[in-house]
Amino acid sequence: MRPGDIPTPKADRLWLQQRLDLYLAAGLPVFTIDYCVNEQNRLSSYRLSRARGYVPFVTRTPLDRLPEAPPTPN
Repeated sequence: MRPGDIPTPKADRLWLQQRLDLYLAAGLPVFTIDYCVNEQNRLSSYRLSRARGYVPFVTRTPLDRLPEAPPTPN
């Protein structure tokens, strides 16, 4: 694992997904943001977020400056 790609524990991820899914069920869009240095992790973040119906954004840039988004995979 490269610096910047710290996996979220499964229990934390499931807890968050349950709460975000409540917003989806209410007809609201759910936007996600992830920080990935590793290309595999970036692609996985997009895939997993879209599979749940969320609108993902993945960047390598910390929040102390404007991000440059890598191209979104199809």
